[in-house]
Amino acid sequence: MVAKLALALQQRILQKPMKTTIEQSTGYEVYIIEDYKLIADLSLDLKVDVLLMEVVALPPWDLDGCLKIVKDVEQHMPDCMIVFLCDAKNNNLGKDVAKAKRNHQIDAFVFSDTNYDFLIATLQSLVS
Repeated sequence: MVAKLALALQQRILQKPMKTTIEQSTGYEVYIIEDYKLIADLSLDLKVDVLLMEVVALPPWDLDGCLKIVKDVEQHMPDCMIVFLCDAKNNNLGKDVAKAKRNHQIDAFVFSDTNYDFLIATLQSLVS
């Protein structure tokens, strides 16, 4: 069975290249979700195995907003793996996302300046 991944990025310019790279490197089916308000619903409808979501400093894509989506997704799909992508240059955001990982609120996170090889390895470590 092919794994399904929902890709929700505020920076839409990165969506298609990231989708292509993930699909080619992993064989996953990747679905782009552009509307923040639909992330939880579409993730549930698509029955994704992984939700890769960008977290930024400002609402609605801030950590609190993204964690609300996580709660909704996990309530209905507890086996869905949650991965946050965040800016390494925003020191407080990076620390807060790392804390969310330590607190088991998410399954993994990567910094946005991380190369694709590390992102792919992280995703593959979560879903076979």
